[in-house]
Amino acid sequence: MLLHLSRSLYYNINSFNILTWYNGIILLCLVSVISYLGYVLAWGQISYWGATVILNLLHPLLVYLISGNYYITVICLRRFFIFHFILPFILLVFFIVHVYYLHDLGSSNPVSSTSPLLTNMMLFVIIKDIHIVINLFSFIFLTWDSFLLSHPDNLIYPDPLKTPIHIIPEWYFLSYYSLLKIIPSKNIGFMTMILVFLIFIALGDVYITPLTIYKPLLFFVFYLYIYLLWIGAQYPVPTYIYYGRVAYILLGIAILILTTPAAKVTHSRL
Repeated sequence: MLLHLSRSLYYNINSFNILTWYNGIILLCLVSVISYLGYVLAWGQISYWGATVILNLLHPLLVYLISGNYYITVICLRRFFIFHFILPFILLVFFIVHVYYLHDLGSSNPVSSTSPLLTNMMLFVIIKDIHIVINLFSFIFLTWDSFLLSHPDNLIYPDPLKTPIHIIPEWYFLSYYSLLKIIPSKNIGFMTMILVFLIFIALGDVYITPLTIYKPLLFFVFYLYIYLLWIGAQYPVPTYIYYGRVAYILLGIAILILTTPAAKVTHSRL
C-alpha cells in the first residue's frame, strides 16, 4: 500500500481526484489496525510483548477499557478477535468506495494532464481488476507460507515474566516501531506515529509539477522509508538510534519542501 501511495504521489494521481486519496488513507489506517489485532491473536512471545508495548502507550484507564484489565488477558484477546472480525467488513465498504472513485472519474495520469476529455472505461477496468484479484489469491493460496516472514521467537508461548532480548514486529510495522526506539519519550513517539498519517493526508493536496527538483525528492522520501524499515529491525543501540534520528530529520525536511507554496497547488476539483 505504501508503494501504491508513493506511485500516486509521483504521478500526481492524488491531485486528480482527492477523494480517492483520502479514502486510500482511511484504508491504510484500517489495514494497520487489522494487522495489529491479527498479530496479537497469534499469541506468541513477540505478539504478547508487542501488544504490551502498544497498550502501555495509552492512559491506564484506556488500557483497562480496551483490554478489560491493566495487562493482556484472555478478555483482551476475545475483544481483539471481535474487532479483527468486524473491521474487515468496514474495510470492504471503503474499498468499494475507493474503486468507485478510482474508475468513475479516473486517476491514472502519468502525463499530468488535466483535460476533461477522458474516455470512460470503468466496465473494462473492473473486469481487469477482477481478473487480477483472482490471479493474486490463486498465487497466495498455492505458495503462501504463514511463517515465512514471522519472527522465530513468536513460536514460543508468551511468558509475562521473561522479556525477549529484542522485540521486533512484522516488517510492515518496522518504520513505525523505529519511531518508538529513536524518541526517548513514549508519548511523543506515539504522537509522532499519528503525525505520520496526518502527513499522508496533507500530501493529498500537493501537486508536484513535472520536470522540477521536487520529483527527485519523492524518490528520496521513498528510499528513506525503506531505510527506516531496516533501522526498525536493528537492536536499540546508540549507533542505530542516531542513524534513525538523522533519517527522520531528513525526511521532515523533504516533507516541508514538498508542502511549500512553491510546490503546492490546491485543486478545487473533487
